[in-house]
Amino acid sequence: MKKLILSALFIAAMTTAVFAAADGNAKAGVRFKAEYPAATNVNWRTTDDYISAEFYVNNEKFNAYYDSNGDKIGSSHKVTLDQLPAPGLEQLSSRYKGYTPTEIIEYTHSNNKVSYFLALDKKGVKIVVQMLPDGTVNFFKNVAREQ
Repeated sequence: MKKLILSALFIAAMTTAVFAAADGNAKAGVRFKAEYPAATNVNWRTTDDYISAEFYVNNEKFNAYYDSNGDKIGSSHKVTLDQLPAPGLEQLSSRYKGYTPTEIIEYTHSNNKVSYFLALDKKGVKIVVQMLPDGTVNFFKNVAREQ
């Protein structure tokens, strides 16, 4: 009897968790459709930490991220060097001489603040820096060093 009660409680808890996740997915889906009505080729992915949608608008790839409640965390897409703020490019060239940008992502936070994340490579030393719209450039993290 004790095992039956524990099993029933476990099933009830799991069902609640599944419905909560599904509810978050549904909310994210509704919000996504409202914000990106022109999106095509939408692919959804759910992890323990977030829900993401990879999609295209005018042949440009984007990603949108939502929390488990379906609230938007932010969105991202690739940009080019010439789309970065000029003061940031000046700071980048003086502080990170010899590094070559390999990927640049524009990330828009849920509060509409923008950050740029640049993957840089210098002879196999790979780092990521963050650039703000005012041109401030900050080290973000080491990625890898090729052997």
